[in-house]
Amino acid sequence: NDLDLSGILFLESYIKRSRSAVIVASHDRAFLDAVSEKVLEIDSGFRTTRMWTGNYSTYYREKAEELRREREEHDRQEEERGRLRMSADTKREWARKGGEQTMPDQDRMSRGFHRDRAERKFGAAARALSKRAQQVEHTDIRDPRDPLSVFFQPAEGEETGIVMSGARAGYEGCFSAGPVDMEIPGNTRVALLGPNGTGKSTILRMLTKQLSLLIGSVEYGAGVRLGVLSQENDALPRNLSAIEWFLETTSLETELDVIRFLGVFLLSDDALSFPMSELSPGERMRLTLGHLTATGANVLVLDEPTNHLDLEAVEALGSAIDLFPGTVILVSHDRAFLSSLDFDLVYSVEAGKVTSETSYADYLDRVIRFITSD
Repeated sequence: NDLDLSGILFLESYIKRSRSAVIVASHDRAFLDAVSEKVLEIDSGFRTTRMWTGNYSTYYREKAEELRREREEHDRQEEERGRLRMSADTKREWARKGGEQTMPDQDRMSRGFHRDRAERKFGAAARALSKRAQQVEHTDIRDPRDPLSVFFQPAEGEETGIVMSGARAGYEGCFSAGPVDMEIPGNTRVALLGPNGTGKSTILRMLTKQLSLLIGSVEYGAGVRLGVLSQENDALPRNLSAIEWFLETTSLETELDVIRFLGVFLLSDDALSFPMSELSPGERMRLTLGHLTATGANVLVLDEPTNHLDLEAVEALGSAIDLFPGTVILVSHDRAFLSSLDFDLVYSVEAGKVTSETSYADYLDRVIRFITSD
C-alpha cells in the first residue's frame, strides 16, 4: 500500500524474475495484472474458494461473463417456474368451476359426475404442473455482497478556486517544499505525482493550511468548503465512536440517521459504536469517505485514498470522482485508478519542486522508461 511507483515496478520485476512460488494479496489492479498467473477467489457469501487461470483482468472478465450467464439462466428458470405455476392455477380454477357446474334439473348425480370429471381432467393436470414447477432447477446467484456506494454531494457555492503564490512550508531544520505557484480554478481535477518523500503530502498540507507557511500565500475562493482525506486518516478523533463524531460534525441528528447513512459505506452497526481506534484501516478509510459526503465538501483533497480499499471500493471511488461536480486534488500511486480518471492539471513533484506535466499517461510512460532503462 505504501510503495511509490518505482517501488511497485521494482517489486513487479523481482517477482517476474523469481523462480519461487509467490502468493500475494493486493488491491492494486495494475500490479496484479503484471505478476499474477492464477487468481484464488474467496467468495465471502458462499464461503468457498476457486482457482482461476490468468491475471486479474482475465479473471474479472471471465467472472463477469459467468455471472451474466448465471443471471440469465436464473431468470429463465424463474420465468419457467412462474409459467408452470400460472398454468397450474388456471387448471385449478377450471376444476373448481367444473365442480360447481349446476345442471338444469338439479340432477345431483350429473353434478357429481361433472365434478369428478373436472377434478380428474384439470385437478390432475394442476398437480402435475405444480410438481414440474418444483422440479425446475434453481441456480443460486453468487456474489451477494452489497457493493460500496460512494456519491459526493457538494455544497452549493461560487468562487471555489484556490491560488498558491510562492508558497513554501516545511519542518524546522528539515525538509521543506516550494515555492509553489499553482492556480486551481473551481471544478478542476488535479493530480500530484512523484516518488515518496518528495513533498506531495507537504504541499497538500500547505494547500489545506494544516502546515504554516514559511513564505508566500494560499488564497481560497469565498465558496470553498474543504474535505480532506489523509493517508493514515490521522485527523480522525480515535477516542470517539463514528456515531459520536458524525453527530458532532455533520447535520445528521440521531444515531439512527448516522447508522442508515453509513450503511451504504458497508460499515456495520457494531463498528460504528466502537472507538475509531479499534476500526481496521479499511473501515477508517470508508468512514472518512462517508464524512466527506456528509459534510458537503466542494473541494476534495485526497492523499492516497485507495490505500486500504478493496478493488470494488476503488472502482466505486473512481466513479464518484467522475460524477463529482467540484474540485478534486489527488495524490496516488495506483496506476489503474489514475488511468481511469480525466485530469485537467497534472503536476510532478521532485525534491519539493513542482513541475507541470502534459498528462498522466505521458508522465507514467516517462517514469517507466526511466526506471526500466537501468
